[in-house]
Amino acid sequence: MAVALDPQAAPAGDDLQALLQRDAAEKVYGAGQILAYREAHPESYFRPNAALSLQAILLQSEREKVIVANKEKVYPVPGSTARVAMEDMNVQGIGHEYWIQDQPGGDNITALIAFLLALDDKPGE
Repeated sequence: MAVALDPQAAPAGDDLQALLQRDAAEKVYGAGQILAYREAHPESYFRPNAALSLQAILLQSEREKVIVANKEKVYPVPGSTARVAMEDMNVQGIGHEYWIQDQPGGDNITALIAFLLALDDKPGE
C-alpha cells in the first residue's frame, strides 16, 4: 500500500489530520506511480508517506484508489519503452476486508494513525 503527497502539492506541514484530509488530487496512489516518478526524477526524494499509506490500509475508500492505481501501466520496463502495471507483478493491494468506519482525516482514523506512528519498537532506549 503506497500513497504519497503529490510533489506539486503544498508541503504536508505538521498537522496530521490536515494531511489525511488532503484532496485525492493532491495524492499519488500506487507503488508503480511513485516508483515511476522516482525513475523520471532521480534527484528527488519522493517516497510513500507513512500516514497516508496507513490510511489506505485502514479506509476502504482509500484502498480502492490504490487498487485502481495498481492496474495502470505506469512502471517502466528497463531497456524498453514498455510499461507494466504493479498488478502484472502480483502487487494488487487487495489485502484484508476489515475497515475503520470513517472518512479520510476523520477523528477516528487520525487518532488510530497517530497511535500507530507513535509505536516504538525499542521502548526505554
